Amino acid sequence: MTSATRWLYPLCISVLLMMPLGQSALARECVAVITAGTGHHFWRSIESGALQAGSELGVDIFFRVLYDETSVDAQEQILREALEKQCIGVVLAPNSSEHRKTLDLFRQKNLPIVLIDRSMALGTVYAQVMTNNYRAGQQAAREMVARLRGEGSVTVLRLKPGVASTDAREQGFLDEIKKSSLTLLPPVYMGTGIVEIRHNADLYLQQHISELDGLFTPNESTTLGVMAEIKRKGQEKRLVHIGFDYNRYLIQGLASGEIDGLLLQQPHAIGFQGVKLVMAAHGGQPAPQEVIYTPVYYLTAENMHSTQAQQFLDLYSDEGSMMRIRK
Repeated sequence: MTSATRWLYPLCISVLLMMPLGQSALARECVAVITAGTGHHFWRSIESGALQAGSELGVDIFFRVLYDETSVDAQEQILREALEKQCIGVVLAPNSSEHRKTLDLFRQKNLPIVLIDRSMALGTVYAQVMTNNYRAGQQAAREMVARLRGEGSVTVLRLKPGVASTDAREQGFLDEIKKSSLTLLPPVYMGTGIVEIRHNADLYLQQHISELDGLFTPNESTTLGVMAEIKRKGQEKRLVHIGFDYNRYLIQGLASGEIDGLLLQQPHAIGFQGVKLVMAAHGGQPAPQEVIYTPVYYLTAENMHSTQAQQFLDLYSDEGSMMRIRK
C-alpha cells in the first residue's frame, strides 16, 4: 500500500481473508452488492470498488441498483433475489428499516450483512462502512461560514425526506449554521430527479435570490441540478454554492468558478471494503467493534491541483485518471 493510499484509506481494521476448506476451484461464490440509487458517479464508484475486491478475492459480485432510491419494494425484491442466488453475504445501502425481516433470513443462514453509505435500524449486522454524513454536513457549514466571512443568509436545498445519508448531511449543516452568525433561510426539498431539481431550484431562486448569499446541496444530483439552474438563469448576484459528491461536470464547474467547493467521499473505497468485510466474516474473522468511517476531502479551486486532491481523485474514482484535473 502506498503512503497516499494509507492517507486516504485509514481504516482501523486488518482484514485477514480465509477461504472455506474444500471449495471447488470451479465454483465461484457470490457477494451481493445492493445500492440505493443508480446513474450517479457515487454509485458507479461503489460498483467499481466492489468489482475490484471481487476480482482480487476470486468471488463474483452480484451488483444491483435501484432506479428510484426510495423504492422499498424494489430493494426488497433484490434482497430476495440475492438469497435465491445463494450469495454468501450482502453489502447493502438500505433505503428502509422495513427490510429487517428479510435481513433476518440472511442472519438465519449465517450470511454476513455489511451496511454501506448509511446506518439504519435493521438488527445486528457484521459491519458498517460509510462517510460520517452528519460531520460532513457540519464541515460544509463551517466552510460556508468561512467563505462568507460570517455574514449573510444561507440555506440548504435538500434532496428528499427519508434518505438517511442526505438527511444526516442536511441536519449537520443546519445545526452548525444555527450556531454561527449567518442567517438561516427556510430549507426546501428539491426532489431526486434532475428535471424536478432544476424546476424547484428555479422556483426557490425566483422567490429568495434577493436575500440569499449561499446555499448547500447535499448530494450529486442536487449539486448538479442547482449548479445548472443557476448558470441557466445567469444570476447577477454571486451565490456561494457548496455541494456534495462529484462527477466531471461538477469538477469543471469548480474549475470555472460556477461552484465554490465540493465535499468528496470515498465511494470506491466503501465498495471495496464492503466486499472485503463480507469475505472476512465468511472466513470467521471477528466483527469490527465500531462503524468504519472513510474520510471526506473538501475540494476547491484553490486546492484542486494539489497532490492530495489528485491522489484522492486518482485512487477513489471509477474513472481513474480520467477525473484528474488538468491545469
